[in-house]
Amino acid sequence: PRSSAAAIHKTIEAEFGSSVETLFSSFDDEPTASASIGQVHRATTKNGAPVAVKVQHPGIAEAMENDLQNAGLIESLLGRVGGLRKFNSKEVLEEIRTRFREELDYTLEADRQAMFAGFFEEQPLIVVPRVHKDLSTKRVLTTEWVEGRNFDAACGASEEQRRLWTQTLWQFVYQANLIGGHFNADPHPGNYMFRPDGQIAFLDFG
Repeated sequence: PRSSAAAIHKTIEAEFGSSVETLFSSFDDEPTASASIGQVHRATTKNGAPVAVKVQHPGIAEAMENDLQNAGLIESLLGRVGGLRKFNSKEVLEEIRTRFREELDYTLEADRQAMFAGFFEEQPLIVVPRVHKDLSTKRVLTTEWVEGRNFDAACGASEEQRRLWTQTLWQFVYQANLIGGHFNADPHPGNYMFRPDGQIAFLDFG
């Protein structure tokens, strides 16, 4: 889904109490990506830094909350996964509600992204975009803009280049797990930007 530019501007202005023009020196109204909860716009800060601005779709929080309150809906989804019947359904339902509500809190995502960036400060091949906390709220997340190949393009690279990227992926997962004590639970190919010499930029820590 995509929200209109007017709706996105309205959300940003409601979050900050300032217009988009006041907050950014430029803001592309055409989203570069869109998902179920929000969409991403390219912008430039007043200091000239290129950034990615993720904005929640208007009304998504209310719609999701309505769904989460519908126990019958969630239980019907759980019923399709055979092994879950043996668990305490009330506890499972509450866990699902808690995790989905976390998805709606971009301040939590900002904190997680900053935490993962800290894990890899000494790893030049692992890039976690910097969070602009002064331009982030519960419904707006602004981070450093990064470039790179998408997954499909990376698949067409040389065997040597793909081997280097695989080593970087291994480093990202196991250093976060074994040293940082955290696991990024959204290993989606669309969340990786593949760069030269084995470097990868990792996106989305919601």
